[in-house]
Amino acid sequence: GYFHVENPEDSFFLPKGWSKGVCWINGFNVGRYWKRGPQQTLYVPKPLFKQGRNEVILLELDGADRDGVEFCSHPVLDQLQHGDESNE
Repeated sequence: GYFHVENPEDSFFLPKGWSKGVCWINGFNVGRYWKRGPQQTLYVPKPLFKQGRNEVILLELDGADRDGVEFCSHPVLDQLQHGDESNE
């Protein structure tokens, strides 16, 4: 998918609603995510963003509860999503 950035800044990808996978921003792999952790946000440094149109690719392995992406200005360190342990 694509998203628009007015003023590029350091940011954090918040995989809320996504289960388990890998995230790329403008062709750069920013890391893996999993609702069980350990990381809850992925750091995206300012130089990876372009002013205007940016690309995000998510390789989702377990299915998602949403179809959009979310970024925040600070890391999230204490909000793990616990899923069904038998499927993970």
